[in-house]
Amino acid sequence: MKKLILAVLFPVSLYAQSPYPFFPTIDGTEILGQVNGIPIAFPFLRIAPDARAGGMGDGSVALSNDANAMFWNPSRLAFNKTRYGTAVTWNPWLRALVPDLNRFYVAAYFKPDSVSAIGVSYTYISLESISGYMWIPTERTWAMSTDVAYSRKVHKNISVGLTGRYIQSSNYPVYGNSNQAFAADIGFSWVGNEFDCKNWNGHLQSGLAITNMGPKLLYDAAWVPDDFLPTNLALAFGSEFEKNEKHFIAFQVELNKLLVPSPPIYAMDASGNYIPDGNGGYVIAYGKDPDRSAWDGMIGSFNDAPGGAKEELREIYGSAGVEYDYKRIVKARAGVFYEHQTKGARQYLTFGVGLCYKNVAFDVSYLHPVNAQRSPLQNTLKFTLLVHWNKFSASK
Repeated sequence: MKKLILAVLFPVSLYAQSPYPFFPTIDGTEILGQVNGIPIAFPFLRIAPDARAGGMGDGSVALSNDANAMFWNPSRLAFNKTRYGTAVTWNPWLRALVPDLNRFYVAAYFKPDSVSAIGVSYTYISLESISGYMWIPTERTWAMSTDVAYSRKVHKNISVGLTGRYIQSSNYPVYGNSNQAFAADIGFSWVGNEFDCKNWNGHLQSGLAITNMGPKLLYDAAWVPDDFLPTNLALAFGSEFEKNEKHFIAFQVELNKLLVPSPPIYAMDASGNYIPDGNGGYVIAYGKDPDRSAWDGMIGSFNDAPGGAKEELREIYGSAGVEYDYKRIVKARAGVFYEHQTKGARQYLTFGVGLCYKNVAFDVSYLHPVNAQRSPLQNTLKFTLLVHWNKFSASK
């Protein structure tokens, strides 16, 4: 039965821990104390893929320097220092709920020259066979995405990247058909010139990325509203330092916001019934109508929360992480992730280690929730294998 529930909720529930509030009706004075999670389609697109980022608070928009930049910020690919690179990640996901939900992520890039890069990636998340229940036959629930990116330095310190993405989900057994969509990412990176700080050489870095821009997902079921893709705005700042080619330290702080409309609060009459608005919908007491185009949803997502500016600020979630690297061989990482209680309540610490030998690296990360309640994210592990070769001697 647990598998069945997860399969039914799979298209909309992997991202937020709270259920979709189809018609929230709380009083206006209580808005800021209530759960008001943002529903999205294809929530697996916001699951951080790699173990390096997984050990640093699930953030890497300003730091990713390998094939995993495909997920975080495509513009980072142009700053990679080798001509070729690949990454493979296996992530047993939500094992506190089910024993067989797995996420696989594969990425690779090629640099035809020192200022540009082409990348590809593939994501697959699968729940194994679901036991038949009533009219629902045994079936596998899955979702996938295939990405192609191009990145180029437009200045020695600045790069731009674009990604095209094809997404598909079985959405079974709820709808009985496959749903698909196309999306795009755009990213910008800045890497400062080298500077000295008390015998440490370093580079300040920053990144900005808008990911999963695309049309609303149209469901066939009449009782399910159209959902927005998990369009996300990320802004990050970080730095990397090294001393005597033995000690290396990197850190990053990252802020994110979904560019998706906030669910409004609907009005009720004295009998407790929703009040029709005459246009096939219901009267909104607080907030704004979420039934709008994807573009209007992105722009309006900054000022549509029913709780006003305070709720908008609560929709910003963030992470911070640090990495220590000894001789480019042994790495240790730690980080923190925070999301407000009313917007998903993902709050956890992360830890990670890595080993590198010549052009091969292996990373592991572990997630430990800090919420008082039992979390479906507890004991999450990620395993990443990276290979890179053919270094650019002049690449920065």
